Amino acid sequence: MAEQLRGRDRSQPPQLLYARLRAMDPLAFEELLLESLERRGHKVTRNHRYTGDGGIDGQVVIEGAIWLIQAKRYAGTIRPDHVVAFQTLCQSRGCRSLFIHTGRTGLEAEGL
Repeated sequence: MAEQLRGRDRSQPPQLLYARLRAMDPLAFEELLLESLERRGHKVTRNHRYTGDGGIDGQVVIEGAIWLIQAKRYAGTIRPDHVVAFQTLCQSRGCRSLFIHTGRTGLEAEGL
């Protein structure tokens, strides 16, 4: 998928790209995000397991700061409680947060 999105499929309409991402296996979606960050030269740490990961799908170091990653393949609107829970977890660990999703951001989630 990473090769396709960088190559021949790069100019597809955003709606089609989101539809393809939403159709991916959740674990493949997480791996796509982590691989993309690695390809940009960032140090990525993957979890040793995907279930029971404590709400963290991986971490990346960007300009010396640790960012925790949460990946969600939403078909609809994102759930603000998911964003708040992840934000709280990251703050408790003293890390920044990347909540990456394929859904729509509703009014309740704007500004979180």
